[in-house]
Amino acid sequence: MGDRLVQRGQVDYLGNRAMKPKACSTGNTDGIYEFMVEVDLGAHTWNANNNDLVKTIATIPTLSHMVEASVFCTEANSSAAANDVDLVVSSTTPAAVDDDMTVTGKLIDAMDLGSDAKGAIGAGTTASGVDCGAGTHLCLVNGGTGNGTSAITSLKLLVYIKYFGTGPAVINTTV
Repeated sequence: MGDRLVQRGQVDYLGNRAMKPKACSTGNTDGIYEFMVEVDLGAHTWNANNNDLVKTIATIPTLSHMVEASVFCTEANSSAAANDVDLVVSSTTPAAVDDDMTVTGKLIDAMDLGSDAKGAIGAGTTASGVDCGAGTHLCLVNGGTGNGTSAITSLKLLVYIKYFGTGPAVINTTV
């Protein structure tokens, strides 16, 4: 089925939700934004290079502050091997899987996506209070150098993001 944006429990609704503070100045887009997207990693082949791109998720405004970030498994990993990933914001424009990404904010660190850990259906993790710096690319990257080069045939993750920023995110799961 591929990647899809999920919002307010509706699996096929495309869009972002914004909650603007009442004290905003005229024309100001500062506010709290949130979105959910399900990403499909089912055809991914891991590599052992730290911070190499696994999957893009979205582009957010520069200098955003993460209020909450959560990742939950919706389709189990086909492998029990430890596949550590980090949910990060990067200043590197992603072009291809395995690109080396410059991390400006690490939201979730060393999430083991093996089927016996966070890669089991319903398993997940949450983080909060992370400044993203100059980075604008929200993505999953290799978490360390121990992932090896094994391929997986199934793994889907639901990623929920709530942040304070100057505008809505643009979903981008093409890489």
